[in-house]
Amino acid sequence: VVDALGARDDSWHGQWLSFWVTTGGAGVGFFFLLSGFVLAHTYARAFASESCPRHATGLRRNAHIHFWQARANRIYPTYLAALLLTTGSALWLGHLGLTPWAECRLDSCGLPWLLSLVPLQAWFPDVHIQQLWNAPGWSIAAEAFFYLLFPFLVTPVLACVRRWGWGVVAALWL
Repeated sequence: VVDALGARDDSWHGQWLSFWVTTGGAGVGFFFLLSGFVLAHTYARAFASESCPRHATGLRRNAHIHFWQARANRIYPTYLAALLLTTGSALWLGHLGLTPWAECRLDSCGLPWLLSLVPLQAWFPDVHIQQLWNAPGWSIAAEAFFYLLFPFLVTPVLACVRRWGWGVVAALWL
């Protein structure tokens, strides 16, 4: 079988490629876990001390808003550029007559594009919505939801860690 990454067969290269293609999705989960740890380390104290006029990290009272703005400023421009590039590619493929983009009209493909723009496409159980314009963007939609909840979850989770330790919290999480 030949796919976009090369031949997947019984050769050393084919076995290596099959391993990474079939297990690569675990990398996204690991990235989310690592990212959550780094964000907790960076922002936990600021969220816990929002009542203070100014914290040592330079955050003022609105640590939540600062956090959300920082995340959006870091991620959304690249996400938007990727969406625009994949949109251009998809429109060209549609012009060439390739499906599913050849059948796209504003009424059938406009909503999936708008959901990808905001990024909410991953929250609809329809592959046409999730994958049409920017297939890897589902992870950004999941990440955006995590970022929305993060300021409200980090303080209670770290309070549980201080009380019971990482082992108990990890066991509860599992």
